[in-house]
Amino acid sequence: MAERLGTVVRRIGMRNRVLALVIVLPVIVAGCGDDGVRTAPAPSPSTSASRCVSSGPAHRVAGADLDGDGTKEVVRLLEADACLDTPLLTSEVDDLPVTAPLAGDLSVGAGDVQVVQLPGRTGEVLLVTAQHPRGGFQAHLVGYADGKLEELTVEGAPVFPFVATDVMTDPVSARCVDGGFEVTQAKAHAPIGVVPAWDVFRTPYFVDGNAVTKGPTTEVADNVLQQNLQRRYRDLVTHELFANCRVPG
Repeated sequence: MAERLGTVVRRIGMRNRVLALVIVLPVIVAGCGDDGVRTAPAPSPSTSASRCVSSGPAHRVAGADLDGDGTKEVVRLLEADACLDTPLLTSEVDDLPVTAPLAGDLSVGAGDVQVVQLPGRTGEVLLVTAQHPRGGFQAHLVGYADGKLEELTVEGAPVFPFVATDVMTDPVSARCVDGGFEVTQAKAHAPIGVVPAWDVFRTPYFVDGNAVTKGPTTEVADNVLQQNLQRRYRDLVTHELFANCRVPG
């Protein structure tokens, strides 16, 4: 008995070697300079995201001329679920799908996407305000350039900080100016006095495609009392973003 078992083992080993040779041989041939043989490229993150989009409903949230050719592309939103860790914006530019994940774990709805035209930039951008359930939002700017739909960031971080609306934190506003936009922000005056007061700062941002460069921050007002802030800087108190350059979407 033992002798016959040994014979079977040897035959299985030979069969495995033959199968291995059959598998390896096409690989060797593919690497021998045959111009007709092409290996499939590895899937990119956007390709994987596209598969996820196709498996669930994507709701239309805006129409934006992303590439600046005069025609608006349809922008859709796929909310975060078991398939996606973060919400995802998707569109088609020149018949090619493009996607942009929105960093963070806040929710984004159909009413949270607006279209903005930044002066001097080719193509409109998307202003996305991701909402916190207890009050507050995180604003994102998303644009198309160099074949990619992606968030406009400064050194890898969103342009805007998280804004809490359930408490009075650092009020912020933004408006378009020549060459880009400027952000105005109020910070609590130090040292703290008997009544709340604020210092107001303004920072320009210059935009080239999806690249954003932060300019120098300057102080424009000092020790502004709370009631004066609400009267003189209403856009700050209401967190007004790009009201002077929004376009219908």
